[in-house]
Amino acid sequence: MKWFGWGGFAVTVLVLALGASSSTAAPAVRVEVDRHVVRSGQQLDVTARAESECAWSIAWKDQRATGRGRSLAATFTAPRVARPTRIPVVARCFAPAPGSPDRPAAGASPQQLGQSQRITVGVPAGQTATVGVTVLPAGGTVLPPESGLPGTGGPERWIVVAGLGLLLAGSWLRLYARSRPRRPVPGVR
Repeated sequence: MKWFGWGGFAVTVLVLALGASSSTAAPAVRVEVDRHVVRSGQQLDVTARAESECAWSIAWKDQRATGRGRSLAATFTAPRVARPTRIPVVARCFAPAPGSPDRPAAGASPQQLGQSQRITVGVPAGQTATVGVTVLPAGGTVLPPESGLPGTGGPERWIVVAGLGLLLAGSWLRLYARSRPRRPVPGVR
């Protein structure tokens, strides 16, 4: 029993150590927009936040904003569209790996100026958050599709009228049968 106690303690410490090291790998990312529906040409304010310092990239259609910090705020202009279009706002947070300081770029020596070099760039893992924004055409109201509005799931009108007719006919027959005097049936008490 004593061995199991120490073994359980060791497993608990190992699980806690692994859990603590993996929780610092990537911060949680949140994206907030000032509205989810905009018209062409209107401004859209986007704010991205994370729990820790990171390098930001926020993109919406062909527009992009970058920066560093725990949050980044950007303002985008809605593109021109012909019909209602859903365009996602994508925010990416690239957090440096724990314990990896930034390294300064090395200068080239006079002997290396004419030589080609291979440079490997490591991009840290990042977290992404996406929010959908609907862009409406500029101008007045948006017309529904040419085929009419979609069905709401209700029954057809003729089915309702036929059902009410059958209900009234059945009620009338029931009342008519009760209003007639009963005649005894021979052989039945």
